[in-house]
Amino acid sequence: MADIAKLVDQLSELTVLEAADLAKELEE
Repeated sequence: MADIAKLVDQLSELTVLEAADLAKELEE
């Protein structure tokens, strides 16, 4: 179960980073 939690955390972080990148691109 711990592994699943880690995967979820990683996916969440990636999603946030991707969203930030998209926001920067949209701002430009």
